[in-house]
Parts: sequence; C-alpha cells; structure tokens
Amino acid sequence: MAELFGNNGGKDQKEAKAAAAATGNGVIRIDDMDLRVFRAMLQFIYTDTLPKIDKGDTAFMAQNLLVAAHRYGIERLKSISVDMIRKGA
Repeated sequence: MAELFGNNGGKDQKEAKAAAAATGNGVIRIDDMDLRVFRAMLQFIYTDTLPKIDKGDTAFMAQNLLVAAHRYGIERLKSISVDMIRKGA
C-alpha cells in the first residue's frame, strides 16, 4: 500500500493516517488539487513525461503543477513547470 504524505517532514502523517483509517478503506482524499493536475503529476512521477496539454489549459496546468511539485518535492517537475510559465504558457 502506498502512502502519500508530501514533503512536509511528516508533521501531518498522523492526521493523514487517522483520516484514512476513519474512512475505513485506506483512501486519502486530496481535495485541494484539480483532478487533471493530479493525473498529470502522477503520469510524470511514473513515466517522467507530461500528458498533452490543450493550448488553452497550459497556463492553468503549468501554475498548478508548479504548486503540486513544490508541495510534494518533485524538483524536475518544478523546473519544467517554471519553464512552461516563462515561455508564456
């Protein structure tokens, strides 16, 4: 079973485990991230690639991927997101 607690030094681990236990199914909800951003981040983690992003969504995705990369300590995704923003995403 995978556990995702972010790059926060473990300070919220107990709360996250308690929340997962309270649901009874070990599911950890992530409510503060757009589903498309979460899926793109997961794809990046597993494949080191990002999905094709529609031209109209590029700025939104770049900004939110940067936030997600910072939160979870994914340095390469941070760099890619910053480059997307600089290029006028």
